[in-house]
Amino acid sequence: MPNKKKKDTSSSSSSSSIKKEEDDRRTALRVHEWVQDWNGTQYNKLVLGALCVGCIVRVIVGFEKKRGWEKIYFQITKIKDGSVWGIAQDTYRSDDYIGLPSGSSFSFRLDDIIEIPLAWQPTRRIQKELESYLIVTPTPPPT
Repeated sequence: MPNKKKKDTSSSSSSSSIKKEEDDRRTALRVHEWVQDWNGTQYNKLVLGALCVGCIVRVIVGFEKKRGWEKIYFQITKIKDGSVWGIAQDTYRSDDYIGLPSGSSFSFRLDDIIEIPLAWQPTRRIQKELESYLIVTPTPPPT
């Protein structure tokens, strides 16, 4: 009697788990080539090198499953080789739209940061240092 080969089902189960992982993935979205403060004043991109643990930054986080996104503030807990880890803050979040609750840890790249609210930084010294990176355009004289 010839041996019948069993159908290999491992690939189909692994592909469904991969699909699930892809659906549940949340990623930081890079939408700007600049970083701004809370008032919309632009920073020199070199400001990203001045950030440290404790700083507050804002990142746009996308959620593929819902095809949505949310701008979330994070308090930085670690920075290494251009990667940043932070704790999601509840500031200006009326609902957890993308399934990343306040207090959750999330990682992103320095280049994903869209906002650094100057007044929310942990110390006055850090605020002063970050302030030195603001690009202030002179106001034209009244005509």
